[in-house]
Amino acid sequence: MAELLGLTTHDNTAIDVHHVMSEMSTTFKQFRPGTDRMLQHSHTQANVITYHHHDDAFLENRSQPHRILAGVGTSFWSQESSDTVDSSNALKDTMIRQAAVSTPGFVACAMDAASKTTLLISDRFGLQPLYYVHSDKYLIFSTKLIPLLKSKVFSWRVHSHAVVDLLSFEHVTSHHTLVDQVMLLPPATVLTYHQGRLTLNQYCDPLSPSATASSNDKTSPQQFYHALGESVARATQSHDKVSITLSGGLDSRALLHYAIKQDKPVSTYSFGQPHCRDLELAAQLAAHAKVEHTKLFIDDTFLRDWLDHAIFVTGGMVGATHYHILSLANILQSSGGVVLDGLGGDAMTGGHLKWGMFTARQPSSAINAIYRQRVTAFSSLQHIQSVLNPDFMLADDYDAWTPIRQAFSQAPSNATWLACHAFDFMQRQRRFIQFGPHLVQPIVDVRTPFYDQAVLDSVFAMTPKQLCEQSLYLKVHAKFMRDLAVVPDSLRGIPLTWPQSLRFGKKVLDFAGRKINAKFRSRSANTQPSTTNYRQWFQHGMHAILSERLLETSGLWTDIINRQAVESMLHEHQTGQEDHTNRLGCLLALATWCEQVNQL
Repeated sequence: MAELLGLTTHDNTAIDVHHVMSEMSTTFKQFRPGTDRMLQHSHTQANVITYHHHDDAFLENRSQPHRILAGVGTSFWSQESSDTVDSSNALKDTMIRQAAVSTPGFVACAMDAASKTTLLISDRFGLQPLYYVHSDKYLIFSTKLIPLLKSKVFSWRVHSHAVVDLLSFEHVTSHHTLVDQVMLLPPATVLTYHQGRLTLNQYCDPLSPSATASSNDKTSPQQFYHALGESVARATQSHDKVSITLSGGLDSRALLHYAIKQDKPVSTYSFGQPHCRDLELAAQLAAHAKVEHTKLFIDDTFLRDWLDHAIFVTGGMVGATHYHILSLANILQSSGGVVLDGLGGDAMTGGHLKWGMFTARQPSSAINAIYRQRVTAFSSLQHIQSVLNPDFMLADDYDAWTPIRQAFSQAPSNATWLACHAFDFMQRQRRFIQFGPHLVQPIVDVRTPFYDQAVLDSVFAMTPKQLCEQSLYLKVHAKFMRDLAVVPDSLRGIPLTWPQSLRFGKKVLDFAGRKINAKFRSRSANTQPSTTNYRQWFQHGMHAILSERLLETSGLWTDIINRQAVESMLHEHQTGQEDHTNRLGCLLALATWCEQVNQL
């Protein structure tokens, strides 16, 4: 998958195009491991666009041919489609029709030299990040954030809204970034830059059924089973081998079920601490499916090795406790083929939806439910302000409630659960896909089959009862995937073939057990290790790096942070007085990003 950098200038600008592009390319080169092929077509050369080809970068600057196209994330372009294009609008329509609607993880750039128009187009779900900044003199865009800052064409400051998001949700929401002037291209959007003016237009509603979807009948388990199977088939059709990041959950085992039907070699990989439940269940699933399986025992070493790379890829917009897929990076690279990842399945199938969201009579009740579930770091704006430099100004009209309220403002007043679904699906899970599986996207081709229009159509035809607690999804497993459903899942620890009534009873027992452990932790703590243990890693192996990044980083970081408050947090975590794992993960991501910016 090639990476994209671009600079379009309006007439009579004084910007040194070659110098700016060379500076941006150098930044890409410093952070790009591995090898990949670059997308090229016989009739398409890029004007003031550069691709980074991992070990080298180059700049094309040509005035011909008349039409110019560069694609990222897909190879949809063909000789036949090229022959039919004779204008910017025709080019845009061709790109949307052939790829942007149907191919997740897709960004395209089209430039018409005659009309001096640049088009940037995102896929329907906006899974591939593309950053841009513009004025009446230039448009600069890139699939990474740091290279835009490397250009030094514009002045900027840290965006306080993004800091609030990061320190609340452990990720930045909406379309803003940590930089006040740099934006993310929204899903299903065409950006047009012409004569110094920029316009954004959606070519479809990302969260609406397609024109071919039926709205009359509710979704049956068989329909959803078929839709997801077709998505997996499309994701694997151009590859000879399939790899799966396997856990004991519903989503990765569903992908395994479909993958072994593709009549291609399948390999599965799992990671975690020794004896953790996910490793044990993944091994059982692979044994039932009779596929090759590799277990990787991890500690904090992977985070120390990959931290700088992860921050460069994510632009610092996701907390450092969400990078563990990078522990598989080297193994996945050597495996070849396509990697299937189940991230997004939980959000798509209703795993986050609770009955309180469906029964809420007022949006405020549902908003409270999302806030309690999704604010996982600092619990209030006052707590956030306590670790920030008093001179770092936070907007009085923005807090962690704001993006949730914005999601609800676009939902029907009689269906508050739809707003809950939209926020989790298009904000939280989409961000973790952009900066989760895609952390290894530069190294290996990663696909997320749950983000597919046919799958989304079947989800929007589900009733609340079918969505809540993933009721229909569990029936799909029990009815159509019994070969793997006999293995317990990682959430309940019982087979998926068991009746829902028994699963609900197990849920009640688990809840009671957690309450008892919380009250009498010293006497009856759960001794089974989890997949990761960032709390312990931050106390021991990662403590030196945490102290270095949070207390010794200078420049931009010192303008943001209250050193004394951070010292206190580190001490409390180190001594076991308080568990600040998620908060320290967010601060570590932000501090490392500031360090990269300081080095520009």
